Amino acid sequence: MVSIKYSCFSFLLLLSTFIYGDENRTKLAGLKDALYGFEYLQDSTRTKVWWFHGETVTTRAGITADLEAFHKQGVGGVVYYDQTHGNCEGAFEAFSPEWWEMLVFASQEAKRLGLTFETHISNGYVAGGPWITPALGMQRLTSVETIVDGGKDLEFSLPVPEARSDYYKDVAILAFPYQREIHDDSRVLKPVITCNKAGIDAKACFSSSKQLSVIPVQKPGESVYMTLDFGKQFTARCITYSMAPRGKAATDAMNVPGPPTEEFVGTGFRVLLNLGELEVSDDGLTFKKVCDLKPVYLSLGGWKQKTLSFPAVTGRYFRLNLHDWYEKKDRKPHLELGQVVLSSRACIDQWEEKAALTSAYIENDFTPSYQKNEIIDPDRIVDLTEQTDSLGTVRWKAPAGKWVVVRFAHVPTGGRTKHGRKNMIGLECDKLSAVAAEAHWNHYLKHIADSIEAYGGHLDGVVVDSHEAGSQNWTSGFENDFLRLRGYDLRKYLPTLAGYVVESREVSDGFLYDMRRTIADLTVEKYFGTFQRLCKERNLILTSQDFGALCMAGDPILAKGKVQKPQSEFWGHHPDGNYDIKECSSAAHMYGKPIASAEAFSDVKFSQSLAELKQLADYAYAFGINEFVGCASSHQPWLDKLPGSTGGGRHYALNRTNTFWEYSRDFWDYQNRSSFLMRQGMSVIDLCLYLGDNAPVRILTHRLPVIPAGFDFDAFSTDALFTRMEVKEGHIVLPDGVSYQMMVLPRNGEITLEALRKIASLVQAGASVYGTRPQRSGTLHDLEHMVEYEELVNMMWGRNNTPQGCSHYGKGTVYWGMSLTDAVSKAGMMPDVTVPEKRKFYYAHRTLWDGEIYFLDNHEDTPLAHTFIFRTSKRYAELWNPVTGKRYSLQSTLTADGRISVPLQMAARESYFVIFSDAQSTGQLPVKEWNMQEKKTFIQGDWTVDFSEKLGGPGKVVFTALTDWTSHKDERIKYYSGTAVYRHNLMMDDKRSESRYLLRFAKLASIARIVLNGREVGTVWCSPWEIDITEALETGENKLEIYVANSLMNRMIGDSMLPEDQRITYSATSIATAGMSLIPSGIIGSVQLVRQMSASNSSTSCYTLTAQEWPEIQPEARPATRWWWMGSAVDEVNLTYNLEEYAKAGLGGVEITPIYGVQGNDANNLSFLSPEWMKMLRHTQDEGKRLGIEIDMNTGTGWPFGGPEVDMKDAATKAIFQSYQVKGGEAVSLDVSVRDKRQKPVAHLSCAMAYSDKKHCLNLTSYVHDGILQWQVPEGKWEIVVLYVGKTFQKVKRAAPGGEGYVMNHLDRDAVKRYFSKFDRAFRENKMVYPHTFFNDSYEVYGADWTPDFLEQFARRRGYKLENHFLEFLDQGRPDITARIVSDYRETISELLIENFSKQWTAWAHSHGSITRNQAHGSPANLIDTYASVDIPECEGFGLSQFHIQGLRQDSLTRTNDSDLSMLKYASSAAHIAGKPLTSSETFTWLTDHFRTSLSQCKPDMDLMFLSGVNHMFFHGTPYSPKEAKWPGWKFYASINMSPANSIWKDAPAFFEYITRCQSFLQMGKPDNDFLLYLPLYDIWQEQPDRLLLFTIHHMAKRAPKFIETVHTITKNGYDVDYISDAFVQSTRCRDGKLITEGGASYKALIIPAVKLMPERVLQHLLKLAEEGATLIFIENYPEDVPGYGQLEKRRKNFAGWRKQLPSISTFDSTLSTPYQKGTIITGKDYGSALAKSLVFPEEMKVLHGLQYIRRSNDKGYHYFISSLQSRGVDDWVTLSVSAEDVMLFNPLTGEKGKAQTRIQNGRIQVRLQLRSGESVILQTFNQPLNQVEKWNYIQEQPVSLCLDHNWKLHFIESIPAIEGEFSIDTPSSWTEIGHPDAAVTMATGIYTNEIQLPEISADDWILDLGDVRESARVRINGQEAGVVWAVPFRLKVGKWLKPGKNIIEIAVTNLPANRISDMDRRGENWRIFHDINMVGLNNNHNPYSNWQSLPSGLNGMVKLIPINCQ
Repeated sequence: MVSIKYSCFSFLLLLSTFIYGDENRTKLAGLKDALYGFEYLQDSTRTKVWWFHGETVTTRAGITADLEAFHKQGVGGVVYYDQTHGNCEGAFEAFSPEWWEMLVFASQEAKRLGLTFETHISNGYVAGGPWITPALGMQRLTSVETIVDGGKDLEFSLPVPEARSDYYKDVAILAFPYQREIHDDSRVLKPVITCNKAGIDAKACFSSSKQLSVIPVQKPGESVYMTLDFGKQFTARCITYSMAPRGKAATDAMNVPGPPTEEFVGTGFRVLLNLGELEVSDDGLTFKKVCDLKPVYLSLGGWKQKTLSFPAVTGRYFRLNLHDWYEKKDRKPHLELGQVVLSSRACIDQWEEKAALTSAYIENDFTPSYQKNEIIDPDRIVDLTEQTDSLGTVRWKAPAGKWVVVRFAHVPTGGRTKHGRKNMIGLECDKLSAVAAEAHWNHYLKHIADSIEAYGGHLDGVVVDSHEAGSQNWTSGFENDFLRLRGYDLRKYLPTLAGYVVESREVSDGFLYDMRRTIADLTVEKYFGTFQRLCKERNLILTSQDFGALCMAGDPILAKGKVQKPQSEFWGHHPDGNYDIKECSSAAHMYGKPIASAEAFSDVKFSQSLAELKQLADYAYAFGINEFVGCASSHQPWLDKLPGSTGGGRHYALNRTNTFWEYSRDFWDYQNRSSFLMRQGMSVIDLCLYLGDNAPVRILTHRLPVIPAGFDFDAFSTDALFTRMEVKEGHIVLPDGVSYQMMVLPRNGEITLEALRKIASLVQAGASVYGTRPQRSGTLHDLEHMVEYEELVNMMWGRNNTPQGCSHYGKGTVYWGMSLTDAVSKAGMMPDVTVPEKRKFYYAHRTLWDGEIYFLDNHEDTPLAHTFIFRTSKRYAELWNPVTGKRYSLQSTLTADGRISVPLQMAARESYFVIFSDAQSTGQLPVKEWNMQEKKTFIQGDWTVDFSEKLGGPGKVVFTALTDWTSHKDERIKYYSGTAVYRHNLMMDDKRSESRYLLRFAKLASIARIVLNGREVGTVWCSPWEIDITEALETGENKLEIYVANSLMNRMIGDSMLPEDQRITYSATSIATAGMSLIPSGIIGSVQLVRQMSASNSSTSCYTLTAQEWPEIQPEARPATRWWWMGSAVDEVNLTYNLEEYAKAGLGGVEITPIYGVQGNDANNLSFLSPEWMKMLRHTQDEGKRLGIEIDMNTGTGWPFGGPEVDMKDAATKAIFQSYQVKGGEAVSLDVSVRDKRQKPVAHLSCAMAYSDKKHCLNLTSYVHDGILQWQVPEGKWEIVVLYVGKTFQKVKRAAPGGEGYVMNHLDRDAVKRYFSKFDRAFRENKMVYPHTFFNDSYEVYGADWTPDFLEQFARRRGYKLENHFLEFLDQGRPDITARIVSDYRETISELLIENFSKQWTAWAHSHGSITRNQAHGSPANLIDTYASVDIPECEGFGLSQFHIQGLRQDSLTRTNDSDLSMLKYASSAAHIAGKPLTSSETFTWLTDHFRTSLSQCKPDMDLMFLSGVNHMFFHGTPYSPKEAKWPGWKFYASINMSPANSIWKDAPAFFEYITRCQSFLQMGKPDNDFLLYLPLYDIWQEQPDRLLLFTIHHMAKRAPKFIETVHTITKNGYDVDYISDAFVQSTRCRDGKLITEGGASYKALIIPAVKLMPERVLQHLLKLAEEGATLIFIENYPEDVPGYGQLEKRRKNFAGWRKQLPSISTFDSTLSTPYQKGTIITGKDYGSALAKSLVFPEEMKVLHGLQYIRRSNDKGYHYFISSLQSRGVDDWVTLSVSAEDVMLFNPLTGEKGKAQTRIQNGRIQVRLQLRSGESVILQTFNQPLNQVEKWNYIQEQPVSLCLDHNWKLHFIESIPAIEGEFSIDTPSSWTEIGHPDAAVTMATGIYTNEIQLPEISADDWILDLGDVRESARVRINGQEAGVVWAVPFRLKVGKWLKPGKNIIEIAVTNLPANRISDMDRRGENWRIFHDINMVGLNNNHNPYSNWQSLPSGLNGMVKLIPINCQ
C-alpha cells in the first residue's frame, strides 16, 4: 500500500514539475502534500553529508561500510570531497589509479544504495590547483613610482613591480606633476630616529624591509617612544605602517544575532586596542597627539599594511607613542611593526581597505577635506601607456617640471588552495575571470564527471565551498568590465588605488565605491556564473556557497541568488544562530529558489551530543534553511578501529564510529520531516531589509534595526531591488508570489540615486518604507545629480527634515525617526505570531494554498508556556512533532480581530510545527492537553548496568544511585565510551487504561534506546527527555532495559594516559589529551515513571479538585522547614531520628542550610561538601525517599553565597570614587592612588576622568601609572574623578565549617559560574543525585554596588557612557539629571543581578534536574522580575501581625511584622504573572521571642501568607538536634524553632494538617485576582536617595509608601491585585477583553497608579492593549515623563507622541470612562469610583464584612480561601463576585465539608458564611449543580449552656521539672497557681479532668468551648480522642462522644517552654552553647531570660458545653 501511495505521489510531483517547472512546484503544495511527506519520509529531503577523503588510506570495505551506515540511519547522500588537515599517511595521490578506483567505486556504491552522489569543485578548497598558472590566478593591482625632471625628451626604464613568480602585467602608466611639499616622506628626508628603550631598533621599523621588528611587551601605561627629528619643520598628512595582524577581522567573523550597536558584532571578533598615538612637537619635549595608531586585524590573505590620514600637521619632531596595545589574554602580546612611512602626501584614509586589497566593511570616512593644492588634479594626469613599450621603457616629451610617473600593473595575490591532497595544491583560480574558472573546470571537474559516467557511476551535482583565499581587486581586462558595468573609464582614477586623492575626497571615495561594486558583480558573473553554466550543460546541480569569510568585496546575496542551489554554513560554536544562513534563505526567497541549503554542524566534536546538534538545526530551520549537508564525516577505511580517522584532528564526527551512530536514526528523520515541511509552499516574511550597494555587502548585526517581536525579515541587495520587486495591493511582491509588507532601508542613509528612484516608484505604487532620510550616494556617478537626489528625498521624506514622522507619497508611506516597532504599528501591521518577549524564541512561517505552516523553536534552557496568537484565520490547529512524527489536534480560539489564539507549552530547547487549516484532520487526532495531571514516581532501587568488556568496561555492575560514569572510582567506568545497558525490574500495580505512561530522565548523557518487556519502545535523544512507554507497559513486573551511549571522548582521554598497546581506541590523528575534561555520561540523577491523566478524568493531582472532596495530598502541599545543620555535625543515627520525627508530625520537606556549630563539638563538624558531608547528604536523601520527605538544600552555608573558593577576584565588589580639583595651563603630577589602606592591595583603577568648567570631558586613564596622574592640564578649572573598583570584604554570615569566606560578586557572570563549579565537583566526585530544589536566602550583600565591567555594561544597556557623567552621578544635591543617571545605574544593577545571578543559578540548577527557590527581597533588583526569574519565589514574614482577634493571647515580647500584605504580594505576583505554580514563604521569623510562640499565634500570620498568595510554606526553622542533646537541644539564634525539642511540637501535627489542607487547595487551579497593578519602579529609582537602593523588608514603607497605600486602598474596596513590572507589561496581551500575562494568568484591567515616569515603549504597549480591548485605569494623572538619561530628548518626543493619544482629560477630580478603540481608559482620583467604572464586581465579603480572601479558578469554577482576621465574626449572606450553580465549604481546621446554603439576589449568587473572629474557611463554587452532597452544618447556639466551672482535677503526664500527684483545683485555672514549688517553672502537659452529668437537652450537637487555652489542648471524652484545640476560638464539636448522664472530660494542655528556660537562666544553667552569634533576643541582644514572668499555663478561664442546632 505504501509503495502505491509513493508511486502516485511521485507521479503527481513529476506532473506538476512538467506543467509548472521545478522552481514553481512548491507553490502548489497543499496540506495533503505536506502530510504525505511528513508521514512517508522522502529521500529528496534527507540530510546529506560532506564525506571527507584523503586523510588516510581509502578502502573499498570502508567505502561500503560508510555508505551502508549512512543509508541505514537515514542519511540521503554524500559529497565526495578530498579535504585534509593532518599528515595524510597512506593516502593515495589524486588522479592516481588507486584514487580513480576509489572515487568511481564510491559513486557506484552510492548508486546501488540509492544515495545521491556529489563532488566538490576542487581538491581541497576552494577552486584551483597546479594547473592554475600565475596568469590565471587571483590578481591585485600594484604600482611603482618614478620621479623624473621634465622639459625635455625623456627615455627611461620603469622599475619592475614586485611580483610573485615574477609575473606581472601592465595596466597603465600615468604621470602627474610632482610637488615636493606634498611628496616628501620619512624615506626621502631620512630624519634622525631614536628610541627611549634600549634594545629596540627603531630605525628598522622605518626601513623598507619586509621583516617586521619585534617590540617587546611593556608594563601597563609604559610607552615605547620612537622619535623622528627632521631637523626642520615637516608637514605630515598620513602615516603608513605594516604590522603583524592580530585578533580577527570583521569580514572573517561570522555575524550572529544580537542587539544593534555602534560597533561590529561577530564570532571571535573583539575591538583591538590602539597601538598608541602619533604625536608632534616643535621642541622635542612637549608633544601633542596627531592621531591614534589603529591595529591591523587578521584577515584571510594576511594583509598587513594600513594607512591613516589626517589634516596637515607641522613640526620638527614626530614620534610614535606605542603603549598598551595588548590585553592580558593575548597569547602573543608583543608588537611586530615595520615599513613605517610618515608622509606629507594627501591620502585616502585606510585606502587599502577601500581599494579591496583586503576586505573590510566600509564604515565612516575619515579622509580630511584637503585643499586643491594638496591633491591630484585629474586634468593634469598624463597617460603614458602608449608611450611605454613591453619592456617598460618610456619615451616621452615631458613638459617642464618634476613629474611622478606611476606604473600600474596587476600581479598574483598568491592565494592558494588549502587542505587538498598534496599533489593537488596550487594557485586559486582568478575569481573575476571566466577563462580561469573554465580552465579549472576542464582540468579537474570535467575529468571526474567523465570518468564516473564512463564507469557506470552517477554524479548528481557539484558543490562549491566558501572562498577563503584572500581578496583580489583586479583581473586581466578589468578596466573593460568596469567601463561596461559602471559606464566610465577608470584610468584617470587609478592613482586612488595607490592611496592618492584625485580631484576631491568625494570623487576618490566614489570611484573606490564603484571599484568594489564592480568586483562584487564580476565574481557573480565570471566565477559563480561560469560554474553554473558548466553544471547546467552537464545536467548537474550546482550547490554553492559564496565567501564564508568575506575576504572579497562581495555581494553574498546576489552570488547565492544566481546559482541553482544557494548554500550557507552554520557551526557548532554558534548556539544561537548566524546571519550567513539568513542570507542564504533570503537569496532563495528573493530569487525563487526552492531550496536554501546549509553546510550544517560544522566542526562539531565527538564531545557534542545529538541534542546539542538539534539546537543548531532548530535555529537554522527558523532562519529559513530547508536542506542540511552535514560537515562532516571522515571516511573510515577500517572496520575495527574507533574512531579511526579524525579528520586530521578536526574530529568530523558524523560517522559510523561515533558512539551514538546506531541510535541516530531519529535524529536524521527529525531533519527529514523538518526539511520537507520547510520546502512546502512559500515563505511568509513581512520585512525586507535593503543592505545597500556598498561592497562588501552583508547582513551585519550592528547595522540592523531592532526587529519587532513577531516579525521576520529577508535581506536583499540592489540587484533584487531592480529585477525582482514590484508592488501589488500595497505589498512588495516578487515574481513567484513571495511578498513583503514593508521595506527597511540602510541605517546609515547611504542609497544610490538609481536605487532611490526605484524605491520611490515602489512607494508611489503603494509600498511602505522605513528608514533614515537618505544622506548620500556612494557611487561617483551620482555626484553630478545631487539636485535630483535631494528633490527625490524631499518628496518622500518631506522638506522640513523633521527627525521623526511618516510621509505619504503616492499610494505609499515612508516612516522614519521612530523605532521599527513603532513603524510597523503605525502601518497597521500585526505580528505574524505573538512570540514571547525577553527570551530566545525563533520561528518560521510558510503558506500553502490551503493551510499555514509555522515552525516554532524555544531556544532556551527553560520551559515555556505562552498563548500564541497567529496571523491566520484558519480555524483548525494541529501540532506536528518532527522528532516523534506524532500529530495532535490543538485547542484554538478566534480572536476579536480575526486571528487565531493557541495556548502552547514547550519544553526547554523543544521545537515543533503548528499547522493551520480550514478543515479538521480526516483522521481522529488526539487532542494535545497541556495541563495533563501527572503522578510522578521515582524509580527506586538498584540498577544492573552492563559495560561492555570489549570496550574496556567491567561487565555487569550494580548502581545504587544513578550517577555520572565519570565520577566513578572504577576507571573502567570513569573512562568508558560506548553503550552500557541499564536493567531494572519495574513494578506497575495497576495500569490505568485512560492514562499514558512516560519514562522521564532528569539528565541523560547523551542518548538512550528503551526496551521494555522485550519490546522496542524508541530512542530518547533530545528535550523533553522523556518517552511514552504505555503500549509496552504491563500490570505487574516489567523488565526495563535502557541502552545508553555516551561520548567517545572519554575513552580517548583515558587511552591517552595508557601505552598504545593497551588502548581501546585508535585515532589516525590524536584528538584527546590527559588534561581534557571528561564528558558527563550515563543516566544522571533519576528516572521517573510519570502517569499522565487528562485533567477532566484525574482525581489525583494537587492542582485539580474532585467535585466534593478534599484534594489528594501531594508532598509539596505539606509544610516544609529550613533545617539548620549546626556545624554540619550530623550523623546517620540522628539524621534518621530527626527525619522520622518530622515525618511523623506531618512535614513534607526539609531544606538543609548548614550554619555555625556547637561549642565543644568541633571535632564532629563536617566540612561543607566534603566527602563526609556528602555521605550524610546521601543518607538524608535515602531517608527522605523512605519517609516521603522532599530534601532541598541551600546553595551555600549561612548567607549570602560565598565561601573559601571565592578568591578576591570573585568577591563582592564596590566602587570607590575619589575627587580632585586642578587648575589649567600647567603640568600636574598628582597622587590619585586609592586612599583606603585596606583597599590598596585589592582595588584596581577603572578609569580617571576630568571635567572642565566649560563642560569638556576627558578620559585620563592612560595617564595614570602606579597611582600617579601625569597630565598637561588644558586651560580652565578641572575636576578629576578617579574610580577604583574595590572590594566590600564582606564574609558569609553564620557560615558553617567549610563555608567560611568572602561573599561572591553576584553581578559578575563568571564569578557566579565559578562558584557553582564546587557543587558540580562535589556531586560528580561523590556520585550524588542533586537535590530537588536549591535555595537562596534574602539578598544581604551590603555595599556591593559595582562590578568590574559595570561601565561597559552600563554603556551597552543605557546607550551612553556613565564615566562621562561622574560629576552629575555623584552630585549630592541630586538635581534632575543626577536622579536620572542614578535611576539608570539602578536599572543596570538590577539587570546584572537578574541575568548574571538569578537566571544563571536557575539554568545551572535545571541542568542538573533541580529547581530553584529564591528570596528576592533585600536586593537592589526589580523585585518582580527577580522573583520571576526563578522557579519558586519566596517571601518572608518578619514579626507578629496585630489583627485584634478575639481571645488571641498577646505577648509583651513581640515585634511588629514588617511584611504586610503589600510586601508579601511581590513574590506571589511574580509567580502568578510568570506562570509559576508555587509561591513559598519563610514563615514565622521572629514572631515572638524564643520559647514564647504558640501555635495559636502562628495561625493568623500563616493565614496572612495564604491570603497573599503563598501556597508552599517553609518554617523558619528547625535545627537538627541529636536525640542525646541536653534540653533545649541545639537552637538557631532566631525564632521560632519548630522542632521536637519545643513543647509546641506535641500538638503541631494538627497545625501541620491545617496547613496541608489549605495548601492543597491553594496549589490547585490558577490565580484569579481582579487587576494588574503597575509597579512604579522608575519613580522609586528616581526619587529615593543615595546610590545603591536595596529593597529590604524593613524599609519598604520608606521606599514605596504611596504604592503600599494604593494596595491597601484597592483591597479595602473588595478587589485583589497582582503587581506587574514594565517587562511583564510589554509581554502581556489582550484577548477577548482580558489581559493575559506571559504566564497565562488572566486579569480584567490594569491599574496605573499616580506614576510620574514610564518608558515610552511601555506607554505605547498600554495603548496597544487598549486598542485590542483592554481596560486601563489611570489614577490621579497620566504618566508625565520618561525615566533615565540616555537619548532623553528623543525618548521624550516619542513619549509625547504616545501620550497625545491618551484621551484628553481636563481634570482627574471626576471619574471618566472613555472608549478607546476596542478598549476603555478610565481616569480619576478616587479608587472606589474608578474601579467601579471597570464594571468588575467587588467581593462583598471584604467590603461589608471585613473578611480577607484570595480567589483562584479551576476547571469546575472557583475556590476561595477566606479568613476573618479581625475582631469580629460574620454570620450573614454574602454576595460572590463570580457566578456559580452551587457552593461547598471546607473547614481546613477540622476537615469538615458540606454544601453551603445559597440563594440568588439581584441576579447574583449569595452564600451564607458563618465565621468567628480568627477563623478561616475554604469556599468552592461549581459551574454545575451538585447532587447527593451532604449539607454544611450552620450552627445555632441554644440560649442555655453548661458552665463547667467547678470540680476540676489536674495531674501531669509530662513535666520538667517533674510534678507528681493529683491536684483538686475546682475551677479551670493556670497551673502556675496551684502552689507547687515547680508549677511556675515547669514545661508540662497537664490533664484537666471533670466528671459531669449531661442534662437531657435536645441538641444536634455540642460544642466544647475551652475559653483561654495556654497553649494547646487534646480533648478526650469518655476515653475517646475528640480532637486537638490549638487555635482561637478554642472550640470543638464533641456531641458524637457525649452520652446521656455521666461523662468524663479530659483536657491535656501543653504549655510553652518559656517558664522552664527562664528558670534555667535564673539558676545559671549554661544552655547557650553555640558559636557565632549564639542566642539573641528580638532586638539582637544577649540578655538572659531570668527576668521573665511566668506565663499562664493550662486552662486559663471558663470552660463551657454549648448545645447547638445545625441548620
